[in-house]
Amino acid sequence: MRPLIIIVCLAVKIPEVVKIPAPKEDDSLDQEIMFEAENDACDVREIIVNGISLEQSARRSTSAGQAMFQVTQNTINIHIGPFLEAYAGTYQAKFACGEETITKNIMEVTLDEHSGGGGSKDDDTHKSDTDTEDHDSKDGGKNDGGGDGGGGGSGGGGAPAVKIVVEDKSCTLAGECKEEKTYECESCTLKAVKCNDAAADAAKVVIDAENKKIVFDFKEFADTDSCVYMGEFDINGNAHSQPVAVIDNDCEYLHH
Repeated sequence: MRPLIIIVCLAVKIPEVVKIPAPKEDDSLDQEIMFEAENDACDVREIIVNGISLEQSARRSTSAGQAMFQVTQNTINIHIGPFLEAYAGTYQAKFACGEETITKNIMEVTLDEHSGGGGSKDDDTHKSDTDTEDHDSKDGGKNDGGGDGGGGGSGGGGAPAVKIVVEDKSCTLAGECKEEKTYECESCTLKAVKCNDAAADAAKVVIDAENKKIVFDFKEFADTDSCVYMGEFDINGNAHSQPVAVIDNDCEYLHH
């Protein structure tokens, strides 16, 4: 029998994943997020939402036309101005801690009827919220509080929503992490699942179109598997995109 080797990566903790409604389109968003790092050498290297990387600035700015972040000590300041619907969703920060990269969920920005994002798109995004009722109580294992994955959905031609429960999930590094998602929609086809605007690894994310299932199966979870996974659907000939899973890194793992 091989010996059990216990490896603990440098921990990064987000005391509170900020959940806020989106501002009206063309208004600005300014938000402060706190984090705790076990090691002072941990730096915030990247912040991503819907595959969009925010620009890092050495100083805080409220200039128009920028989606940016600034880090001071244990605080991340995010500024987006003017706000566009593309910036609604779950924000993830990538921390560089020595040779380790740790991805954590830090903020959810959700569209509502006052966000000015346009009728059918907002409706498409938020119809899935009705199916998340009481999902917090169902959280188990490594699930982090059961967010709804924020906004970020898009549709065309008034396409109906895809019903799917999206909960935040933290996976153990180098450990096995598996989750099955079922979705409901009429006359729809799931064409692909993307991670940060790139196709997800087909060996790890399997689409079962016949049974309308998505299987996330990470044999040895890596930080690069941390992502807001977006489903690319075809509904009656209309393209529709919305979150299907939100997965981040819990920083601690056992390796056999």
